[in-house]
Amino acid sequence: MGEPLLEVRRLVKTFGAMTVTASVDLTVHPGEIHAVIGPNGAGKTTLVAQIAGELPPDSGSIRFKGKDVTRSPVHARSRSGMGRLYQLTSLFPGFSARDNVLLALQARNGHCFRFWKDARRDDSLNARALECLELAGLARAGDVRAERLSHGEQRQLEVAMVMAGRPRLMLLDEPTAGMGAEETSKMVGLLSRLRESHSMLLVEHDLEAVYALADRISVLVYGRVIASGGVEEIRSDPDVRRAYLGEDEGES
Repeated sequence: MGEPLLEVRRLVKTFGAMTVTASVDLTVHPGEIHAVIGPNGAGKTTLVAQIAGELPPDSGSIRFKGKDVTRSPVHARSRSGMGRLYQLTSLFPGFSARDNVLLALQARNGHCFRFWKDARRDDSLNARALECLELAGLARAGDVRAERLSHGEQRQLEVAMVMAGRPRLMLLDEPTAGMGAEETSKMVGLLSRLRESHSMLLVEHDLEAVYALADRISVLVYGRVIASGGVEEIRSDPDVRRAYLGEDEGES
């Protein structure tokens, strides 16, 4: 598969006596969707926060595109090609979908403090904003205020905002959270289309969505990766079944 795009080695994060990530190893290769699954409290969001640069690890290393970024700040990782979708929706509700993407583009291009009117008149920014909205399936919603979009459409808009940064790697923290079956299907379809041009680290509770998207899956339990492999390998792994069924190790 060649050199990894993302390489996490022996990552450790503790809060007092609690170990949240315990010597985690993880790789994402170019063109791959690598999913991280596990029970609530397993440390998945904390792991993503460390990879994104929002939370410093206590030990271990993170390499991105062959460079050590373990101590690099969030903005440096973003500029190098990491894009982050958060677990909770984070939009400017009173702004249109297009204006939300324009804000992301301004931040990416380093001129987010220009007057807002100038940004709306910038043809190159507008063209790219419309391109991102179209890729996210929101081509007809550019002028709709974010607060008037459905929950699923708001998540699609957040994906468009992530794409505004032209990421090589998308860090997706539960992109289908709070969605019904139809909205989940749309999000899975969107991410399937984007996989042609983006690598992804996907944290997700919906196992059917994971099975439909992932090339590889790592299972995190109490901060440790207990299994990593392809979809069928993970589905049949007895340790994974115990983790999700809540069985004790001593049970037969």
